[in-house]
Amino acid sequence: MKRDELLNYLANRIHQIQTHGPTLVGIDGIDGAGKTTMANELVPYIEKLGRKVARASIDGFHNPREIRITQGNLSPKGYFEDSFDYEWLNGNFLEPIKKVSVPTELKSAKFDFRTDSTVENKAIHVDIDTIVLFEGVFLYRPELNSHWDFRIFVDIDFDTSLARGIKRDAEILGGEDATREKYLKRYIPGQKLYFEKCQPKEKADIVIKNVDPANPLIHRQ
Repeated sequence: MKRDELLNYLANRIHQIQTHGPTLVGIDGIDGAGKTTMANELVPYIEKLGRKVARASIDGFHNPREIRITQGNLSPKGYFEDSFDYEWLNGNFLEPIKKVSVPTELKSAKFDFRTDSTVENKAIHVDIDTIVLFEGVFLYRPELNSHWDFRIFVDIDFDTSLARGIKRDAEILGGEDATREKYLKRYIPGQKLYFEKCQPKEKADIVIKNVDPANPLIHRQ
């Protein structure tokens, strides 16, 4: 399937979802799967159908570094359990979205992990018929899973995740060797722990193989 065909198909699937307020789409997948790219690319396809779209990411809801590394800088368990502030995300973003009945603005990020500092004045505009595309890792864990009206899992293998991670993250993680170590000891084992505990692919409404982004495959729906 060509990428534009997939994006058009997904946009129509999302457009058809019936809700009593804004529609929350959770785009999950392991590190480097292409979640952010897919969410960004979906925006004009959905807008073409006459719908309003807002974007947000789990990356805006990190915990401070001192909390993220409580169990060790290379701990898979720490990556899975301590990376994000799920209580704040639920109480200040996901739950309020479901209560929207008139246009409003919601803070779409609270913390920047790159600078290890709080974020101010980052918000999205949400109306009763807005589609919110929310992407990130670990989205189908029990704390978050009930919020999604539609679940897209972007699937790649762990070797591809490692290769993409080294290319993408080497600059911020201290070079190729440090990035390889971080992926092999923390990120990939942390994702395996997530798979074991939460079965995200089984929870997804659609699973998309994205090893070849130009020719993605619908693996399951």
